[in-house]
Amino acid sequence: PVRTGMRTAVTSGTATVLRSLPVAAGGKTGTAEDPSAGGAGLDSWLSAVAPMDHPTIALTAFIRGTGNSHPSNEIVRSAMAYFFTHERATLAR
Repeated sequence: PVRTGMRTAVTSGTATVLRSLPVAAGGKTGTAEDPSAGGAGLDSWLSAVAPMDHPTIALTAFIRGTGNSHPSNEIVRSAMAYFFTHERATLAR
């Protein structure tokens, strides 16, 4: 059930930005109330794994005081896109 939910977040939910990756990804977005932060006191985060069938990367971005989950989504998408573009060289190290 957890993996299904994470995949659904990418295919039709709050992490659709990850659909552009070359492999199937799963993600979980969220916000947390933080009264000491700016941006209406909301922190945002996205945790993601890819590929879904046998993950080789797991990544979380947490941004304090942004007010929604969208900024963290692009950070995770960008980092995962870089990883999969350079996967062979990265894993060979």
